[in-house]
Amino acid sequence: MLNPELWPGLAGDYGLDPQRSESLADPRLLHDLIMKIREALACFPGYAKVRRVTLTLEPWTIDNGLLTPTMKTKRNRVLEHYAAEVKKMYQEHR
Repeated sequence: MLNPELWPGLAGDYGLDPQRSESLADPRLLHDLIMKIREALACFPGYAKVRRVTLTLEPWTIDNGLLTPTMKTKRNRVLEHYAAEVKKMYQEHR
C-alpha cells in the first residue's frame, strides 16, 4: 500500500496522473519499486525475495478486516481481498 499523501509526488516524478488508477500499474514505476525493495532485502534468502508487486492506495485497516486489532496483517483475508490482483500478477509473469 502506498502512502496516499506521498503518491501525488511520486506519480509526478514519473509523469503519471495520480488520479488515474492505471498509474499504479505503470511498468517503469513498478520496476523501480521492485529494484528498491530488492536492495532493501538483499540479505534475505532467495525464496523470501519480492519479485512482483501490485500497488494500491486502499489502506489496510481493522475496519476493512485486513488487520487484526493488534495491527498484524490477516494474510488469508488480504489474499482473499486481492485475489484478482494476485492471480493477474502470476498470469503475467509466466
